Amino acid sequence: METLEFILHGVDAPSGTYLAWESAQCPPAFAVLERSRLVEVTQALARALPDYIDDDGAATPSESFDDVFPPLAVPSRRSSARIDHRPLEAGLSGEDTNRFLRVARGPLLSPEAELRLMSDVAEAVLPEGFVRSVLEAAEDGSRRVLVVLNTPPSCGQVPWELLPTGRQTADGHAERLLDVVDVVTMGAILSRDADPTVAHPFWENVKDAPALYLIQPWNPATSGPGVLSRSSLRQWDQRVSNRGSLGLAPDRRRERADRIWLSSVLRRDDSVAAPDNNRPLSHLLYVGHMTGDGMSSRLQLADDAEVFGRTPLDAAGCRWFSADDLVHGTWKWSEYAAHQQYQHRETGARIDIGTRWPTGVDVAQEADSVTPFDAPEEKHGLILWPMPPRVGLVACQSGTEPRQLEPFGMVTAILEAGAELVMATRWTMLTDRFFQQVSQDPTVRPFFDLSVVVDECLQAANPVREMNEWKRASLRRWREQPTTAGSPLTWAGLTAFRAPDRSVSHAGAVDVDERAH
Repeated sequence: METLEFILHGVDAPSGTYLAWESAQCPPAFAVLERSRLVEVTQALARALPDYIDDDGAATPSESFDDVFPPLAVPSRRSSARIDHRPLEAGLSGEDTNRFLRVARGPLLSPEAELRLMSDVAEAVLPEGFVRSVLEAAEDGSRRVLVVLNTPPSCGQVPWELLPTGRQTADGHAERLLDVVDVVTMGAILSRDADPTVAHPFWENVKDAPALYLIQPWNPATSGPGVLSRSSLRQWDQRVSNRGSLGLAPDRRRERADRIWLSSVLRRDDSVAAPDNNRPLSHLLYVGHMTGDGMSSRLQLADDAEVFGRTPLDAAGCRWFSADDLVHGTWKWSEYAAHQQYQHRETGARIDIGTRWPTGVDVAQEADSVTPFDAPEEKHGLILWPMPPRVGLVACQSGTEPRQLEPFGMVTAILEAGAELVMATRWTMLTDRFFQQVSQDPTVRPFFDLSVVVDECLQAANPVREMNEWKRASLRRWREQPTTAGSPLTWAGLTAFRAPDRSVSHAGAVDVDERAH
């Protein structure tokens, strides 16, 4: 079936926020959003999300999340229940309790309140002309409509697919954009787009190759809390094992899944640090912790203080893997080392620089009286960590690019490193324990379920369509049988960043390439 793309661009300017849209059958048009109303509704949306912390100190000190939603009781050893009731590693810290209480009482956990919020957001950010053009295009049953988002930072967390169109569905519900179109996020313009000599990473070429799974790849006992319960982690290990030779993952008992291990697995020959050395992989799935934005956008592996990286150690002694690391690798190592030494001389700060780097990177200069540690060859990170065509990041606010003036973060770094599609989240993903406490039901696992869905989408012939169909099914359940675990707080936070072949040689092509949809 033919797909008609609507591109929705936006920019925040001193004079206002502008949205522009166009398609092959719709001439370019634009609208100016009312700034005061835009700020009002996006702030209301932000306060409904776990990321927002500015006014959480205003909550009543005597009232905590655990007081209102008691932790589930731990049964005795004689219990016949088959559920893992042991305390989860993914616990709720005391400093987060006000934030979680606000979210639990917020509009995204109530169908009526959620619809009111999305209606307010739609009124402020959804131009009537755009909606009219999209709905007219969608009436042609011989094609699908795909809305490609390149919206301004002020709208970076808006779940566009949930916005009402102003019409009713056949069964009397408020129609959402998701009811009539698919939605995807435009990946940032990449260096390969300007260089037609760089081959585009088509998934079809490796669809039968193994997948790489990084499911909570650190040890929670030594490197901080996990995001999955023990039973969920065991289920993931079994799921990977069931894939046989098509499922690659670190051996939790024998292998340390740090960035050095990851570099070796991602390269065909780990003794060589050179271009065109990718190991054929169909996709990579990461389930874990992420934080930060821009160059500091980073995810947690099993890195310790000995591993070289540009991110300071955290309190548990873990050095997180950042977008800066992925792009730069050991490139400009000497400048980084000189900066560390300068900080040490000026402030007395300890020199925090690891001395282990990926295999295939030789020592360029041995330690001397000026630089008391060996210097590595300078190798770009895109060579050391070449990415497969598809990647999933099931973690807190893993896709922060739409909220930034300069759309760079871990997603863009992964696209630069060889991916054509990255599935990530618009906001913080709460762990299953949050939903279990709020619903008082130990069987619900929306975070675990999300990770499985992302894996299935990455294996699908059309991952964007697969993701949107799953969201439609989730929306139907939310309308007909709403539950805390089934709220849009989890499933509406997922999006896909798409970077199809946009090289100069393909500029002006008319046919829509279905392969990356």
